[in-house]
Formats: sequence, structure tokens, C-alpha cells
Amino acid sequence: MGGTLRLVCRCAHMQILRSLYDPPLITPHGVQFCLDGGDKKVHCIVTRAALIFLAGHALLERDYQTIFEVYREEIEGAASHRYQDGHQQQHRLIVHAHDLVTYAHDIATSDKAPAAVA
Repeated sequence: MGGTLRLVCRCAHMQILRSLYDPPLITPHGVQFCLDGGDKKVHCIVTRAALIFLAGHALLERDYQTIFEVYREEIEGAASHRYQDGHQQQHRLIVHAHDLVTYAHDIATSDKAPAAVA
């Protein structure tokens, strides 16, 4: 499909796709990523606090990528729901921990997450 992957989460009126040409970018504030919403690219970031929530313990910046990849479907699903709920396109869509609680109901602990920092 030339640059996009279908997400498990689809909405009735618009399908949000994972952008293959815009890989996730790790920052001190979280992980930036893009979704394709038809003719619009949706710029997103999952916050450091949301990543820590998913991991269940404090993280080092080098661990953000691992947590993002382990919980990518849940993070992108929450972003997709936020977008469908009327996100303002001129601003970056921010995925907070409360969005994961609200939109990603079946978050399970993963053995692939890095161990807690001592």
C-alpha cells in the first residue's frame, strides 16, 4: 500500500494509517510519530509520562523506543481516537497517560519492557 500500514483501530468515518516514511523520533519529552489521515499527515507525540505509565516504572531516555515499540498499537490507537474526537490539525496531537487509560482499555504488562532503573 505504498508507505502506510493499516492500524487495528479504524473509525467509521476515517481510517488512520501508520506512516512508514516518517519513523518515530525519540526526544527527551517522549516519542514523536506520524499517522496518515487520508490527505492529512497527523503529527503526534506520546509523552514521557505516558511511556513511564506504560512501563510501570521510571525510564531512561534510551528506553523510550523499546516501550514505544512494545505498546505501539495501543499508543497509535489512542492517537487515532483523539484525532477522531476533533483534534485541531494545526497543533501536534499529544498522547497523555490519561488518553491511554481512556482509549486503550486492554493494556497488558509486557515482558519486553526494560527492567526498572536502579
